Amino acid sequence: MRYRVPPSDILIVNQDKVIFSSGVGRLTRQQQISATVAQVLTLFSQRLLGNEPLRFIRFDNHRLIFLGSQKPRFPSLVALVLVPLEVSVRRVIPSMKIVLRLMEEFLEGKIEDVSIDQLDCYNRVMNFPSQSLFLFPKTAEGIRSALVLLTGYAHDFQVSIERVTSRMFFVVEQDFLSIENIIEKVDNLGVLSFLPLPDHLKSPSNKFCEIGSESPRRQFFSALPPEKPFKTLARVFGSYSNAFKMASFIDNDETLEIAQSIAMLDKKYDVYVRNEILLSTIMKPGRDVVATLSSHLLSKMKEISGQEEISSPTNASINRVYNDINTVYNDVTGPEITVDQALDRIDGFVTLENVERVYKMGDQQIYALKNVSLNLASGQLVVVLGPSGSGKTTLLNVIGGIDKCEGSITVGNVEVTRLSKKKLTKYRREKCGFIFQFFNLIPVLTAMENIEYAVELSKSRKMSQKEVRTKTEEYLKKVGLLEKKDLFPSQLSGGEQQQVAAARAFAKEPKILLCDEPTGELSVKEGKKVLAVIQEIVNDRPEILVVLVTHNQKISLIGNQVIRLRSGEIDSIVFQTPTPADEITW
Repeated sequence: MRYRVPPSDILIVNQDKVIFSSGVGRLTRQQQISATVAQVLTLFSQRLLGNEPLRFIRFDNHRLIFLGSQKPRFPSLVALVLVPLEVSVRRVIPSMKIVLRLMEEFLEGKIEDVSIDQLDCYNRVMNFPSQSLFLFPKTAEGIRSALVLLTGYAHDFQVSIERVTSRMFFVVEQDFLSIENIIEKVDNLGVLSFLPLPDHLKSPSNKFCEIGSESPRRQFFSALPPEKPFKTLARVFGSYSNAFKMASFIDNDETLEIAQSIAMLDKKYDVYVRNEILLSTIMKPGRDVVATLSSHLLSKMKEISGQEEISSPTNASINRVYNDINTVYNDVTGPEITVDQALDRIDGFVTLENVERVYKMGDQQIYALKNVSLNLASGQLVVVLGPSGSGKTTLLNVIGGIDKCEGSITVGNVEVTRLSKKKLTKYRREKCGFIFQFFNLIPVLTAMENIEYAVELSKSRKMSQKEVRTKTEEYLKKVGLLEKKDLFPSQLSGGEQQQVAAARAFAKEPKILLCDEPTGELSVKEGKKVLAVIQEIVNDRPEILVVLVTHNQKISLIGNQVIRLRSGEIDSIVFQTPTPADEITW
């Protein structure tokens, strides 16, 4: 089977010069876009369209997309991306941003060696993983690198990864014959290798990209000693990516031990490793990665005869490894995991699968949400954008456990849609924070007392009055209202009341913060203050997920991810670099 050439093109222009291009050349040949024209379009994007980081222009049967540099030192650096209308933009843009970031680092002198062929291959592999080939060493580092790569595809690029796993191969290092056979037999647009390949296998050079190979020069894809390969890959995805978070989750001795044991399994179990252990782990990621990995490994080991040997230098038996992994598994999870324990360990990874909310009006069914499937990650500010009646508030309510729905909503390792009323109350009280459009402050309590009351209710352990007071003052100071702590809501302006409501939500230290039109009743000046505080919280607390609902297009610029709803369905998902709240206006 022969795969078609990737349909998207990228052209990076700096100071009237093309410094990188990749694809089939539509930008320079078919559409006759020269560097001079590209510069004109860049100026058009930056000056007439308000210098927004992402802008779409219809160009024949393509979208022409502008990605502007986020560094003031390079105001003329821009990537022009040409994407056919039938191709999902949200699959293409994240990897294009990585290429643009590489160019920024190159221009700053942080990278000494940039291989255009290597970039060209990387560009195609990232955009078309189901048509590419991935080679990993059959080692613990290979297993961990595969986890990071799959996380990036699934949760950063929003790619369906079931077909990707079938194109992943684990190979014994230095077994160049096996590597050569794989490359020859599997048609591909490019090869991403975590193994150092001999020169005779890397032909043509624009089909091969190596990750983590040591280099005396500072290269984007090369390990920075003593950097591990999976950390190199995480750095390529970027510090704000979910791949980067996964790398931090698995950078510990427990995961290393599990990964070593997985690598010991015989080659005939590679399909199980790819499709069950790795795939299941990244589909419901979180801080209990060790527990998820070890549970799948234990399940497979129970099926294997105790007499069978694992191929390893020490010929360790299945039984011994089984006992070792079982010990690690119990250390992490305990012999049994109760719902309360799972709720205590919950993190900000949220997965929605085929979520629907239907209201009946006589014989008519009204869909507030219809077939909504999403992956939302901690450390992100996700903006849900749409007109009135599009399902924005309903989406917040089902995530927060306020409203019921069909389908499945999983937070961390807890399926909240199956919780009892008592457990659901615990989830809302301890794990979710809410900021409402109309403040919802208790009028007979002062600003300080409103926050203290919420803190006392939300904590599973008893806190002293001094602890509660210290936490309350900390968050009042964060929103700039400590001096007004003794005032009642009626003595505060609308913006100040919303800031108190925000401090109340922050002081609970939730894993998920849900904001329903938090600026809807505020002036632009007051609204920007509230948004700035929300952005600050996301930057300070990478474990929190913030979902903010608005109908205001301008406010959506503050988010890492923008989900547009229309009539209860997802209309589009866009990933972007957030704009500071004080730089937007409406």
